[in-house]
Amino acid sequence: MSGVGQSFRLFVSVYAASDGTPLYFKVDGTRFKEQRTIKACCGVQYKIKIVIRPVVGLLKDVVVGGDDLGIKQTHHAGQSSTFECLWTSSGYQPTKSGQRTKVPLLIYIDGVGKMEAFLQFKFYQPSDKTHSQWGDPIRQLEFECQSPSGGSGIIDVVRMTVR
Repeated sequence: MSGVGQSFRLFVSVYAASDGTPLYFKVDGTRFKEQRTIKACCGVQYKIKIVIRPVVGLLKDVVVGGDDLGIKQTHHAGQSSTFECLWTSSGYQPTKSGQRTKVPLLIYIDGVGKMEAFLQFKFYQPSDKTHSQWGDPIRQLEFECQSPSGGSGIIDVVRMTVR
């Protein structure tokens, strides 16, 4: 599966590993670099589910905020494959008012390349459910991608949509 020059999508879902609570987001408008802010709690373990459609290669690694996460394939059927991993937000402190934290997301696809996205977060204490769960729940982040022509390299993210 070379995946060279193909269009594909990555669907990323993130939710608390303990009880399945999704992450939330709020619209910030033009106050910050990104218009949407993802809300998360410090020190919480999150389950990340990634679906690739159509399958252009197998996911071989996921890195969130510099943490290399072990990834495992959990499902494959026809044109899609599903992978899961765990991420703990223990390296983050609550974000101060008026500020946001950029968290890099790197997804490596065997034989295709590396997808890079920088997500805008605001981190809260785990007890602060009033703020961390205010806004809209995130069902998934959808990345429309184009694999690089000429072999492994940087995958072009054509568009990212929050659903």
